[in-house]
Amino acid sequence: MTEPEVVPGQLDARSALAKGTSVVDAAEIRRMLGLPADAEDKELARALVVRVVRDEVAQLGSEIAQHRPSREQQDVSVIVAQRASYLARMPVTTSAGGLSIASLGDVRTLLAVLRAGALSQRRAAVSRIGELLTSDADMPSPFRKLAIDTLCSLRRIDLAYEVAHVLQTLSGAEGRAARAEQKAWQELLNRVEARVHAFWDEQEGEEPITALHGEERAHLLSRARDLPESVLRHIAAVIENTDGAADPAQQRTLVAAIEPGGDPRLVPSLRSVIEGHDAELFAPAVRCLSCIGDVRAHALLKDAYDRSARAEERLLLAAALGALGDARGLGYARETLSLGDPALIGGALDALAELGGTDDVQRIAEFLENADEAIVRSAVVALGRIADSRALVPLSRLRERARRSALRAEIEEATSAIHARMELLGEEPTPHDAASATWDTTRHAARTLAHSRDPAFVRARALGNYFLGYLWRTLGLRDRAIARFESAAALRPGWVEPVVVIAVLRGRHGEIAHALSAFRRALEIDRSYIENHSLAITAMAQAFLRRAEAVDREGRADIARGLVEEILACDLRKAAAGVRSALQERSDAHRTQAR
Repeated sequence: MTEPEVVPGQLDARSALAKGTSVVDAAEIRRMLGLPADAEDKELARALVVRVVRDEVAQLGSEIAQHRPSREQQDVSVIVAQRASYLARMPVTTSAGGLSIASLGDVRTLLAVLRAGALSQRRAAVSRIGELLTSDADMPSPFRKLAIDTLCSLRRIDLAYEVAHVLQTLSGAEGRAARAEQKAWQELLNRVEARVHAFWDEQEGEEPITALHGEERAHLLSRARDLPESVLRHIAAVIENTDGAADPAQQRTLVAAIEPGGDPRLVPSLRSVIEGHDAELFAPAVRCLSCIGDVRAHALLKDAYDRSARAEERLLLAAALGALGDARGLGYARETLSLGDPALIGGALDALAELGGTDDVQRIAEFLENADEAIVRSAVVALGRIADSRALVPLSRLRERARRSALRAEIEEATSAIHARMELLGEEPTPHDAASATWDTTRHAARTLAHSRDPAFVRARALGNYFLGYLWRTLGLRDRAIARFESAAALRPGWVEPVVVIAVLRGRHGEIAHALSAFRRALEIDRSYIENHSLAITAMAQAFLRRAEAVDREGRADIARGLVEEILACDLRKAAAGVRSALQERSDAHRTQAR
């Protein structure tokens, strides 16, 4: 039977249904509901129920509309970390034919990505190197040897899966060694799989994976994405504590061990750990999710961050989200670091390692002098991940006084990452003496800012340094002028003019690679100022164009293309027409060459 059409009116269907048809004007109700006058009572009752439900739904919709937050209040999109750099914006793949890691053809560029990129970029770089090594195209022998030696010397366990698959495809000693390692892994897996079956058949009482030696367990789980379903289901059961035998220690061991493998099949199990609020399992589970390139992992971490109230957990989640490109925790990490709580400094530095930018370098570098070596190492790692060239001076000074070889190794890794990122960005390090003088000046200014509570005094000091910089420039003392402009910028971090002057000054003296770094800093401070200032945007476009031409002549076509695409992403309407035209011509030439 079709539903009767409800006639609009003032019918109180709920009241009529509550009182019953015997005490109301049933004929009038039938008419208002569009029913025949001789309709049975059960049809009348059914129509009243339909009317009540429709009224409730309409009222509910009205309430939702009234209480729905405005567009500004809704968090409906992922907040993605944006840095004004070729490296940070370069996707792993692209369907539009644009620049991506999958399209790079220069092994030197890929090796730089391998040293300075995010985890997803490093994994993609390994895979791309493998494609180039096994392709029919001839690769110069020195580059081929450099690529193979680099892959063989990598000790990062989070890249072990991709590296192993690349090396297995090669001929020669490296390929034979990789295939032998694969065979050993398969034999280990066969033993573990047999013990897993025995465990679930109640023929063995000891959990087989946590019973392995540490190096065996790490070897097995570094290739978690190749594990059969039976072993993976067993791992999931132990993680979720549904196997009936695992204790908390075994759970912690296994969750920590699966971190580098990054297997998306374990996301549901890790969700149960995150939602279980076990403090000892929470941290390794979050780090494991940050290594998994899966949208479910990002959604899970985002929800956990929004719910978390504990500072330690929020910093940990902010770092994990930052590793996936989500910068929603940046402000919280900066605020926490500025408060200086010793219990939270390490977590804040770890978060800024994934989220921080050039504005954070000065503040992070202050922790290189901390008495706690763990905090010092976290600061070193953060500076290496941010990879700003200004950090080279404090890192080199720390290395001179570092006593532990482990700390020196961390410093070397950070320094290598900074140089690799500079290579990708077409930049070059400033001469050490000039860089040291500038760093000392800005450090003094930053400490003045930290101890001063009078904003007017700080602004006056900044303005004094700014005009003093112009005085030194007039006298031809360029390095002193730049140091004063840097001091003014350090005193007022949101003031873009001193940084623009530095960039233009370096560009006019032919230091194009150094000018790029300053222009990028200016863009991060105030992009609209640069794009709406005709002299500044023209000078920046010229610097990018000239540097692209220079690196292209050196055979670094990928770097040149990245520089051109980076500057073309800016609003160049106020730049000189000739520069715009030259940039577009070069971009078209790069795209044609890429095809």
